[in-house]
Amino acid sequence: MKIFDLEKSNLNDLAINLKECAFKGNPLVIKNALRSLDLKRFGQFLKGRMKYSNDDRQFNLENYLERKKWFTVIYDKDKSSVYTHSKTRQPLHNDNAWLSDPAEMVFLAFEKQAIEGGETTIYRLDNILTDLQKEEKQLLNDLQTIQVLIKKDISGKYFNHTTIINGENSIYWNYYRTEKSNNRTKIMCDKFFEFLESKENTNSIEIFKCKTSDILCINDTKLLHGRLAFSAKNRGDRILHQSMWYLNN
Repeated sequence: MKIFDLEKSNLNDLAINLKECAFKGNPLVIKNALRSLDLKRFGQFLKGRMKYSNDDRQFNLENYLERKKWFTVIYDKDKSSVYTHSKTRQPLHNDNAWLSDPAEMVFLAFEKQAIEGGETTIYRLDNILTDLQKEEKQLLNDLQTIQVLIKKDISGKYFNHTTIINGENSIYWNYYRTEKSNNRTKIMCDKFFEFLESKENTNSIEIFKCKTSDILCINDTKLLHGRLAFSAKNRGDRILHQSMWYLNN
């Protein structure tokens, strides 16, 4: 995890660090970002300086597509049955696994971080490949060869028909959104889910707590990320905003 403090540097240096994040798959935390840039200005920076294109396809709680540049993820006890709005641990996943043409870059802007807990967990693809090669060669082969269907959109228009791991370049994983229509697929998904769970307390996983005003930047196709549980009582005790962007270069 690379840390970049925007209050102590400039946008030219930020652009350099973002390129490294995008093409090498190294997660980047922009410290104090929202003290220097609001969400609108940060979006303008991504479009103007970085030449990224926004993917505004967001899905609501009913799994219908909405068009939003930024999607708000807020703790809400009345919606606690959904990972997005709960305070429970969130398993490792991709944010855009259910799209056949996903935007590579995901930005999570922390308007308010929980006082206790809420750390981000990161499992990079190169570490996943190394661990699977050492410990689960057959599972690795299955993940690279068995086609699965991943979908969230209730209309059926948007979906991803893919292998979970595409060679050594990309990964698409969301256990709960992957259709397990046959026994072979179910066994593979269950085994990979258990494998990921077993890694969460090992050195393969990076754990970092973003603070209020930070922005976490990840290439969503080159790692899995999750969240540890956090303490919250009232709606809005933890608030972040998510936006997705295509690299275009």
